[in-house]
Amino acid sequence: VYTRLQHGLGNFLAELQPTVAFFLRFAGIDYDADAAAGQKLDSYIRWVQTIVDRYEGTLIDLNIGDKGSYLYINFGAPVAHENNADRAAATALALMAQPEHLRYIAPVQIGISQGRMRAGAYGSRDRRTYGVQGPAVNLAARLMMQAKPGQVLTDPHSATLLEDIFVLSPAGHVVPKGQSQSVPVLAVGRRLRHSPIQHEHGTNAPVVGRDDELAVLTAALARTCSGQGQVVRMEAETGMGRSSLVAAFVQSAKRAGAIVAAAGCESTEGDTAYFAARQIAGWLLGLGLLRNATPAQKVDHIRHFVQSTEPDWLPRLPLLGDLLGLPIPDNDLTAGLDARLRREALYSLTVAIVQTITKQTPLVLVVEDIHWIDEASLGLLMALGRSVTATPLLLLLTHRSQAQEQDLRRLNTLEQVQQLTPQTTVTLRPMAQAAIRRLIENRLGGPTTSLLLELIQSQAQGNPFFAEELVDALRERAQLALEANGHWHLQPATLAALRQDGLIQERDGVLRLTPGSTFNDSVLGLPASLHGAVLERLDALPEPLKLTLKTASVIGRRFSLQLLAGVHPTHVTMDALEAELAVLTEHHFTRVDVEGTSGSFLFRH
Repeated sequence: VYTRLQHGLGNFLAELQPTVAFFLRFAGIDYDADAAAGQKLDSYIRWVQTIVDRYEGTLIDLNIGDKGSYLYINFGAPVAHENNADRAAATALALMAQPEHLRYIAPVQIGISQGRMRAGAYGSRDRRTYGVQGPAVNLAARLMMQAKPGQVLTDPHSATLLEDIFVLSPAGHVVPKGQSQSVPVLAVGRRLRHSPIQHEHGTNAPVVGRDDELAVLTAALARTCSGQGQVVRMEAETGMGRSSLVAAFVQSAKRAGAIVAAAGCESTEGDTAYFAARQIAGWLLGLGLLRNATPAQKVDHIRHFVQSTEPDWLPRLPLLGDLLGLPIPDNDLTAGLDARLRREALYSLTVAIVQTITKQTPLVLVVEDIHWIDEASLGLLMALGRSVTATPLLLLLTHRSQAQEQDLRRLNTLEQVQQLTPQTTVTLRPMAQAAIRRLIENRLGGPTTSLLLELIQSQAQGNPFFAEELVDALRERAQLALEANGHWHLQPATLAALRQDGLIQERDGVLRLTPGSTFNDSVLGLPASLHGAVLERLDALPEPLKLTLKTASVIGRRFSLQLLAGVHPTHVTMDALEAELAVLTEHHFTRVDVEGTSGSFLFRH
C-alpha cells in the first residue's frame, strides 16, 4: 500500500479479489485491574504479528468491544497468493501454540472464511485506512464467535481448499449474517502433509498431451538405471501440469525397480532450515512408518539404521539430528565443529547414505517447487547433484518458469541449480488444442459441442489446469447439460447471456464465439483457484506495471497501444508504455496480436 502511495497511485487502491478473512478472539488480560495489561497486550500482538508476517498475511484491525478482544487478519490483500486458505489455516495452528511467556492468554477462538472482497481505502479524504470487506468477513466473525476455546472453524467453501492438507471434522452449523439458511461448519485440525505431492500413492489419471516430455524422462531414467546418474530439471508456467507429469513418471520409475523419495518446497517455509531435505531424509531413513513415534523412538530407529548400515558413521550421528529436527546430543567429534564444518560434514554423510542405498537399487529423488527451497536444503541438494555421476541417482527438480519469477533470491536458486551437470531440461509448453480437447472430454466423461470446446480453449490458451478448472466451474454452477446424443453443451440460460453480451454469433448454422470476445464474471466466473494463481503473479509486478495491466484489462482481451495510452490514468508516454508492455509480454501476461493491427496486444488468459 505504501509503495502505491509513493508512486502517486493512492486513488487506485481499490480491488475486488478473492481473499481469506481470519478472525481471532482472545482473552486473559484484565484491562481494568492489571497494571501490566498494556505491556501484556503489546507482547501478545507483537508475537501474533511475527506469525502472521511469516505466512504473509495482513493484520487489518485490533478491536476491543462487545465481542471481546479480537483481531481481524486477511490473507490475499494487499498481496495475493494462490494458497491463501492454506496460509490462514497454518497461521491458525501456529497461533494455537502459544509460547511460555504468553500463557496468560486463554485458548483462542478462530474463524476462517474465503470469498470475494473489496480491498482498498475506507474513510474520508482527511482520514483513510486500508481495509478488506465483504460477506466472508461477516461469516468469519460468526465462525469465531461459535468456535470453542482452542478451536478453528471454517466454512464449506474454504474447506474444499483445505481438505487434502488438514484434518477437517464436522462442527455444527452457523447462520451467516443477512441469511436465513444455515451453512455447515468444519473444524480445522492438524496438518496432514506439507505439500500437495500427488505421487506418494500414485495416480491412475491418464497423462494427456505430454507424451514427448514423458519420453525424455523415461530415457533419463533408463540412463540412470544403467549407472549414469543425472539431474533433470522440469520448468513450466503455473498450471501446465508439472505435478501430473511427475506423478506418471514416478509410477514408471517404480515399475522399473527404482526407489523413489519425494519432497515439496513451500512458499511459507523458505526460512525453515532443511524443510525440503527433511522430507526426503526421513523417507530414506525409514521414518515414514514412525509418524506417531516419540522423538526418542525415532532417534533409536536412526541409530539402529546407521549401526546396521555403516557403523563408522555413528560418530557423525548427531549431524542427522540437525537435518531431521531430532534431539541427538553432540559427542566429542561433532561438538567441536563450527557451523561451516558441521554443515559440510552433514552434506558428506548424506551423500554417503545415498550412495550406499544406490548400490542396491537406482534411486529417484523428486523435489518439487525448488524456487521456494530453503537455503540449507539447497546446499544439500547441490552436494547430491555434484555426486550424481558416481551413482545411479536421478534428481528430478521442478520449478515454475523463470519468466514468471521476479524474486532475486529465487532466481539465484534457479541459476545455481542450472550449473549442475549432467543435466536434462524439460520445459512444459502450452498444450495443443487437440490435447486440450482430450483433457476436457476426459474431465467430463464425454464429447462436447464445438461452442463449449471453443469457449474453454479460448480462455485456457493451452493451459491444462485452467481448462480443467473452467470445466469444473461451469459444471458446479449448473451451466452445463448433457444432450441426448451424449455431448455436453452450455445451458440455454448461459447461451442467452452470451448472446445478450454479443459474445457468440451464428455462422453457417453453427454457434461460434465472436472474435475478440471478452468474458466477465457475470457470465463466466473465474474460479478462485485460478484467480489466486493469476493475482499472485500480478502482485509480484512493480506498481506502474500493475496499473498498466489493470487499465488494459478494462479495455478488453484485445487492446491497442494507442487506446491504452489515451485512457491510462497517469498519462504515461507512448515510449514508456511500449517498454512496460515488453516486460509484460516477457513475463507471459500479454502477447503481440499477430492477427490485429500494428500496436495491438492480447492477454494470454
